[in-house]
Amino acid sequence: KMVYVHASDELRLQRRISRDKVSRGRTEAAILSQWERTVSPMHVKYVEPSRLHADLVIDGSASTETMVDALLRFIGPI
Repeated sequence: KMVYVHASDELRLQRRISRDKVSRGRTEAAILSQWERTVSPMHVKYVEPSRLHADLVIDGSASTETMVDALLRFIGPI
């Protein structure tokens, strides 16, 4: 089974900026440059098309608890 977590471009970029500034010490300008040159185009080319094959699409803007609940319902009893 395949699960796809969908988040808008804006949310994905916001999360990347927050993460890369803190954990990688990168500037916002460098993050945006990489996003535009490679990250976003590769998402469109390789990641987004996989959504069509997903058995479950989870809303990545929802709370972690909501996403975990959806995943657990999908998996069912273990």
